[in-house]
Amino acid sequence: MTGLLDSIPVACVHCQAENATSLEAIDTREAIKCTACGEKFSIGDVFQALYEQELLVKKSVDSVVDYATRQWTLDGGATETRKKTEDFLHDIKFDGLLKETAKQILIHGDAFLQVDKDWQLLSTQRVEVKTSYGPVPGLKTPALKEDGFSLTTDKRTKSFGPEEVVHFKKTLLTEDTAYGESMIQVTLIALRHSREFRKALTHVRSDFHWWGDHLEQQMRLGLGVPNFVLEKQPLGYDRRAAEFVLVAFVGEVRHLQGLLEDGFSLAFERFAGQSGLSKAPELKLRELNERMVLIDCGFDFSEEIDGLRKLHEAGIISKEDLDRMTREYSP
Repeated sequence: MTGLLDSIPVACVHCQAENATSLEAIDTREAIKCTACGEKFSIGDVFQALYEQELLVKKSVDSVVDYATRQWTLDGGATETRKKTEDFLHDIKFDGLLKETAKQILIHGDAFLQVDKDWQLLSTQRVEVKTSYGPVPGLKTPALKEDGFSLTTDKRTKSFGPEEVVHFKKTLLTEDTAYGESMIQVTLIALRHSREFRKALTHVRSDFHWWGDHLEQQMRLGLGVPNFVLEKQPLGYDRRAAEFVLVAFVGEVRHLQGLLEDGFSLAFERFAGQSGLSKAPELKLRELNERMVLIDCGFDFSEEIDGLRKLHEAGIISKEDLDRMTREYSP
């Protein structure tokens, strides 16, 4: 019997015909051969096409990237190493690289940074991870380890050793897989049904609007970005309810921030080693919280601010404390 996870609908990126893949094939990045045109494509091609073509997907991914990468600093490390790292990051336009890495992690579940002279991201959907089970430092039992990577283009296949690439992988802590999980993956079925529905004549009939609304709601739930965050306005939400809704969203942003911090801190270590420098700094991203998002979305905190001013007037907090605490309510 074929289960739901064994018949996940995806569109061929060459001819748009519907094909079916499985959760196992997605996890292993197995190539998909179109039943209509016979061309092969990857699940990464599907994810990339959905990001580029579906506005809700693009806005959701871009929103998480924006909150995760707004502000960063270098922390610790030897003074000379930190200065040379700062100069290097300026030369390679690190702000753009940071955002693009975050975007690839969300779209594909992975990002692969080649840490050579100039640092560049490899085409995620063209990278194969070579793995094996063996001893891993700090673990008592054998675990999946990365032995290398290969990048296949139209012209050639190029191999990289594990020290040449930093692999950013979005997985649960308990998962032991070669590849990460795309933010889009859970919405594949709803997205495909929605695209087909929009092509059909029935989508203009009022008695079928409920189906379109249902599919959009399923996509929003799967992508995990509240509508008021996408629109940057309260949209009638009670602030307390909105704060509760934001818990999962903020958790996803923090997870992404952790992946970026760990991966780039490792890249800084390799840069220091290649340059003959001592202890490397670490990347630190400004940690997001629910209140920061609520303020950004225009929710009203005037009552809290008035309360702080009254505490100052009563002599309970100083002017410095008032200024510091009210700054926390600024966008």
